[in-house]
Formats: sequence, C-alpha cells, structure tokens
Amino acid sequence: MQTLKDREKNRLVKKFHILLGRYGIDEDTKKELLAQFGTTSSVHLSAAQLIELCGLVEEAGNPAIAGQDKWRKRLMAAIGAWCRATGREENAAYIKAVACRAADREHFNQIPQAVLRNLYYEFKDKQKCRDAVNAIDAERALEVICLN
Repeated sequence: MQTLKDREKNRLVKKFHILLGRYGIDEDTKKELLAQFGTTSSVHLSAAQLIELCGLVEEAGNPAIAGQDKWRKRLMAAIGAWCRATGREENAAYIKAVACRAADREHFNQIPQAVLRNLYYEFKDKQKCRDAVNAIDAERALEVICLN
C-alpha cells in the first residue's frame, strides 16, 4: 500500500513528464535539467526537488511565467523600499498585502503582469516624489539656518 507521500511523489513525477510533453522539451534538455539535481531519473528526486524541477520546466517552456515572477519580485522590492522610506513594517506578508490591496485582488499571485508593472512604477514614483519633497524641505531648512 502506498503512503500519501509516495502518491504525492508519483503525482509530481507524472506532472514533470506531462510538462515536458506540453512544452516539447527534448530528451537532452530533460537530462540537463535532471543533472542540475545530480540524477538521471526523476524517480530518484524528493517531492521538494520535483516541485522545484516542475517550476524550472514551466519557466523554460512558458516565458510569460518567468516574466510575471520578475515583475512580482520588482513590485515587492519597490513596496519594500517605500515601507523603509515611510517607516512602515517591512516583511513579505505586509508587502504582499499592500500589493493585493492596491490591485484589488485576494491573492498576490492573482495579480496580472500588466497590473504588477503599473504598481511597480507607481511605487517607484511615490519614492521619487517623496525624495523630491525631502530635498526641498532640506533646502528650506538650510535657508532658514543661513538667515538666522
């Protein structure tokens, strides 16, 4: 009788092979992917390694996924910088919550790439505006000090 862990691993091995077929990945590329994990067969990998491997196959086969991931990371960095600049808490859960609220979505991974990109630029603009205002305040403070 198979354990739950064995069934999950078998499901992931099947998913890996389905993804290979879906994206038309040839045998040589498959061997290169498996070599990154130090094996020649997907059966010898752990469930965690199989999950990572399936992610690599999806990124290789579908560049849009990699693009979305890139914009998610950029948006998180921009929101994190904004949090630091404004003295707010800075952790992944808070940053994702801010992004979800700004995008009007329930989950961070539901935000489409176009919205991720727009939000990224909005938060970068917020930082630029804040820096410009701080520079003006600093100049005025120097003028007041020089006049006294």
